[in-house]
Amino acid sequence: MHIAVAVNENNLKAIIPETLEEAKGLLIIETDTMEVVDWITDKDWVAEMVNYDCEALICGDMYDPPLFEAIAAACISRYNGSNYSARKATRKMMDYELELIRDYVGGTGCGTHGHASDCVSHHHDA
Repeated sequence: MHIAVAVNENNLKAIIPETLEEAKGLLIIETDTMEVVDWITDKDWVAEMVNYDCEALICGDMYDPPLFEAIAAACISRYNGSNYSARKATRKMMDYELELIRDYVGGTGCGTHGHASDCVSHHHDA
C-alpha cells in the first residue's frame, strides 16, 4: 500500500513538522517494503496522492480548510505523526498507534462535508 508522509527532506529519517503547511514535500512510501517511491515537492499534493492511490497521509496539524477538505474528499485518511521520523510514524500508523486527524484546526471536528466520518471507515489494511 502507498501512503504519503509530509516532511522537509527526502528520506525516511526526516521528522514530520508540527503542521502540514510547514512541510516542504511528501514522501510516497510503499509500506510493504518501507521504500520511498517518490518525493513530491510541487504543491498539488492531493492530485499526487490520488495518482499514487495513497490510502493515508501522515502529517502534522492542518490549518488550511480547502486543503483538508480536498484530502478528505479523496478519501485519504489523515494521521498526526508530528515530531516522529517518517519511518517511525509509518510503523506507528500500521500498528494503529497514531491519532486520526478528523478536521483542520479551527474546524467543527467532523469536516464540513462529513468526509471525516465517511472516508475513515476504510482501514489502511483493507
